[in-house]
Amino acid sequence: MKIQVNKHYINAVGDIIFIRKYEPDITYCFTDNGNCSYTLSGHYLSSKNENNCDLICECNTDILNKYMDKDITQKEFIQQHIEYWS
Repeated sequence: MKIQVNKHYINAVGDIIFIRKYEPDITYCFTDNGNCSYTLSGHYLSSKNENNCDLICECNTDILNKYMDKDITQKEFIQQHIEYWS
């Protein structure tokens, strides 16, 4: 998976993550809206907890919009992404 700025991703706990910044000179070069950092491969830098919050896939825009409009549940959101990327 190629991580890019201004795109949404799903992390390992099912949260939607928006990547807002890229700093090429550091190992954890991507930053999200919550100031959490990620490597080029989507590995999450955790200093406060032991949860695995690595990025697992890019959000499909159509599925994301349905979820944000509350037309589908979080479970359906995840299931539709599994089907989309399979």
